[in-house]
Amino acid sequence: MPANTMEYEPDEDMVDVPILGRIAAGLPLDAVENFDGTRPVPAHFLSSARDYYWLMVDGHSMEPKIPFGSYVLIEAVPDVTDGTIGAVLFQDDCQATLKKVYHEIDCLRLVSINKEFKDQFATQDNPAAVIGQAVKVEIDL
Repeated sequence: MPANTMEYEPDEDMVDVPILGRIAAGLPLDAVENFDGTRPVPAHFLSSARDYYWLMVDGHSMEPKIPFGSYVLIEAVPDVTDGTIGAVLFQDDCQATLKKVYHEIDCLRLVSINKEFKDQFATQDNPAAVIGQAVKVEIDL
């Protein structure tokens, strides 16, 4: 198994975390919160002081680290440190995307892992806000 694979103990306490829709890994998608079931997460992995939700990844811009069709666990936080993968909501058109976030003097630079995709920018003319930090990825085979 890959070094970053985590196995669950059969008797480990699990928490069902809601799946709230899809997030773009490419061009931003309309941000629509739709409850689509739950996925279990080990209880020790979650902070009781935070909210968490799953989003299904729709696109290829974060590959190979976060593949199309995988689920990403988002910790609801209002900002992330530079280079962290964040869920970002563009405020004017309510579209969301998953990218590495970098704070620059007058904008947020949103960077894909897949180098075939160009950087995106959140500016005063195209405002956006971080709505969470990616903390875990799961892939169903």
